[in-house]
Amino acid sequence: MPTAYKLIGGDGQEYGPATLEELRSWIVDGRVNGQTLIWNSDDAQWRKAGQREELRWDLPSAPPVMPSVPAVRFVPAGFLLRLAAYCLDFLIVNMASSILCTPFAPQLRILLEGADPEVLGTDVGRMLDFYQQAGPLMLLISGIYSVVSVLYYVGFHGHTGSTPGKRLFGIRVVNVDGSALNYRRALTRYGGELLSFLILGFGYLMIITHPEKRALHDLLANTRVIRIEPV
Repeated sequence: MPTAYKLIGGDGQEYGPATLEELRSWIVDGRVNGQTLIWNSDDAQWRKAGQREELRWDLPSAPPVMPSVPAVRFVPAGFLLRLAAYCLDFLIVNMASSILCTPFAPQLRILLEGADPEVLGTDVGRMLDFYQQAGPLMLLISGIYSVVSVLYYVGFHGHTGSTPGKRLFGIRVVNVDGSALNYRRALTRYGGELLSFLILGFGYLMIITHPEKRALHDLLANTRVIRIEPV
């Protein structure tokens, strides 16, 4: 004798008996879901449809539960916030460069201690001799700082859009359309930042007056600096 089923409908009424095939057709019609109570003549128990093994593959899969995402908005980062992040990044770059330059520091210190500014200022020969000895070493140290600086700013901006200093203050560099930077755009922005520095820092001061708080290097690289705040 085939197994008989009964069910409690959405109106609270009992329906059946029905065969397994009829029950499956009701699932297709949307009359039965995973929470519908179903009675089976074999076990004489009421169970939810989703708990019955014979109906497990007939019921539609439950939609995935999407995690709740807090509502946020992106606003331009102001001058003081960017200045604080820059100071921290500048300190990190200088510390890293100093560590790498440690092997050359004693030799440079000896050269500087043995140089009398008054004598160098009046004796051209000694001045040229000093720069001949100290010049290559100073260029090497400057080169190390430059390489560390490029790797730091271009690397972090191209990878995540935020240096450690920016991340600490919750700000990020993005393209004007809000998309993430790539390494090429990050390098372009770094070159523009050198220009902002070379013109006595006026490129940075544009942040104060620009309606979107963009500096000269942001305009040249088509980027902007934003901070994330909850709505």
